Amino acid sequence: MTNIISLKKITAFILLFAASLTIISCSESQVKNDSLEVAATIFPVYSIAEQIAGENITVNLLIQPGESPHTFTPSVSTKQITERAQRVYVVDEDFDKAVINIIDSKSKTLAVNTNVNLLKYEDEHDDHDDDKHKDDDHDEHAHGEYDPHYWLSPNAAIKIARNIADDMKTLDPNNASDYEENYGVFEKSVTDLYAKLKTDITSVSDVAFITMHDAWAYFNEAFETNLVGSFEPSGAESPSPKYLAELQEKVDEKNAVAIFSEPQLSLSSIQQFIKDNDLRTGVLDPLGGVDGRMTYQELLEYNASELVKTLR
Repeated sequence: MTNIISLKKITAFILLFAASLTIISCSESQVKNDSLEVAATIFPVYSIAEQIAGENITVNLLIQPGESPHTFTPSVSTKQITERAQRVYVVDEDFDKAVINIIDSKSKTLAVNTNVNLLKYEDEHDDHDDDKHKDDDHDEHAHGEYDPHYWLSPNAAIKIARNIADDMKTLDPNNASDYEENYGVFEKSVTDLYAKLKTDITSVSDVAFITMHDAWAYFNEAFETNLVGSFEPSGAESPSPKYLAELQEKVDEKNAVAIFSEPQLSLSSIQQFIKDNDLRTGVLDPLGGVDGRMTYQELLEYNASELVKTLR
C-alpha cells in the first residue's frame, strides 16, 4: 500500500514538473518575442522585414501610410520606438535623414541598399533651378546623388530581404534558420510575381506617360515601361518654368497620354497642364500600407494593374 502511494506521489510530481517546464518555456518564448524589436522607416521595407521576421521579432513602422517621407517630422512616439529598437532599417542617409537625426546611437541604423544597383539622378535635377541650388550651397543634389526609390524594383526588394535576413540572423542567431527559410519564401514569391506582372505590362510597355513625382525610375527599368518624365523634379520640389518647358517638349515629342499622381500627392495644382495635354490620370503608390496594399507583393500588383488600366 505504501509503495502504491509513493508511486502516485512520484507520478504527480513528474506531471507537475512537466507542466512547470511548459509554462516556463512559453513564458521564455513570449519574453523573447517581446524583447527583440526592430523598426523600418517606410512601409515597403517594413513589409519585407515583417515577412523575414515571422513570429520571432517585433517589427515597427515609423512613417505611417499617408505620410510623405519627404516632409515627415518625427514625433515623440517615433523617438520612443527608435529607442526600443535594436535596429532601424532605413532607405539611405539622405532619404531618412529626419529619422536618423533622432537616433542617439547611429550604429542602430542599417541602410538596406547593400548590393542594390542604384541609379544616379540625371543632370536635369540640377538644371531646373540653378540659382536656388547655388544659394543653398549644395555640393551635390539636395536629395543625394542616387535615386532612393530602389524598393520599387522587385530585384532590389529581394536584395533588401537578403540584407534584412542576414542582419536578423546576427541579432537573433538562435533563430537564424527561420530567417533564412523566410527569405527563401519571400524571394520565390517576388520572383514569381515579377515574371507574371512583367508579362501583364507588356501590352502597354510602349505607351508614354509621366508621373507627378520622380519616384518611378526603378519601376520603369524593372518593367521596361515608357516613363518620359515627372512633373516634380525631385522630392517635394516645385518645377521651375525652364523645367516645365522641357517637360512639355517631352510630352509632345513622346506623345505621352497619361500622368500618374500618388496617394500622398495631389494633381489639383496642375489641372490646366492635364487639360492642355489631354492627359488621362491614374494613381501609382510608392508606399502602400492601405487596404489592398498591405504587403510588398500587393503593392507591386496594385501598381502594375493601375498602370495597365490607365494606359490601355
